[in-house]
Amino acid sequence: MSSPVALVTGASSGIGRAVASMLCKEGLDLAICARREDELDELAVQLRDLHGSNVMVRKVDLIDLNDVAAVVPEVLDHFGRLDVLINNAGMLEKSLLSDMPMGFIQRAMAVHAIAPAILVREAWAALTEADRGVVINVSSVSTLSPFPGLAAYGMSKHAIEGMTRSIHAEAMDTGNGVVSFSLAPGGVDTAALRCALGDAEAPGNAIVPMEEVTSLFLACVRGEYDQDAGGVIYIPAPGVVTTDADEALAALEACWGGASGG
Repeated sequence: MSSPVALVTGASSGIGRAVASMLCKEGLDLAICARREDELDELAVQLRDLHGSNVMVRKVDLIDLNDVAAVVPEVLDHFGRLDVLINNAGMLEKSLLSDMPMGFIQRAMAVHAIAPAILVREAWAALTEADRGVVINVSSVSTLSPFPGLAAYGMSKHAIEGMTRSIHAEAMDTGNGVVSFSLAPGGVDTAALRCALGDAEAPGNAIVPMEEVTSLFLACVRGEYDQDAGGVIYIPAPGVVTTDADEALAALEACWGGASGG
């Protein structure tokens, strides 16, 4: 029997790269996607050498929605199955609302909401046929505590949380067994966070260790959070995992004293 297969977007760096490595260690085969093909190729070689896994590399820019629609069929042609879809890819463009170009809104919605919705549409039949079909959409604590200058980012993350709820509603209605989650990390030491902060520095007690984030992905894949399927699971601060928005916001404010770093 073939190994379960996960498709991870934004796998060339940051959370996506760490999650891809963790899933491969757990015995899953992978399709890894991002814009930077060189980084994907490097990761694929590492994972094949370490774990003997079947790793497919697919360069894609999620703004190109026609190309996005071709990704899942290629994954299914390569592996013959798809069990886990992780919509992780993200982008940050900073602008105050009063100055924000139209393109910022369009690109943020394409990457964080429209492209993930297309991937879910294309993967739906395969996920329903899987022993356990899982969709994990990466959101952000910025939906609770917006970071000034990242309005387009925050709006699009609200949209992907809405998609998670829709996946859950349709899966419950049909009884097809697909489970969905939105995971909303706080500040994780990634290039995206450093871009958001600019010249500022994050408080020392605010950075969520990468292993806490990846372990939550794995727990969702394993079924340990199925009682929270369809909702948002926040990781606002080190050692804090909650589905309670007020609790998450309080943890953010205790660390950051204001706007979040997620």
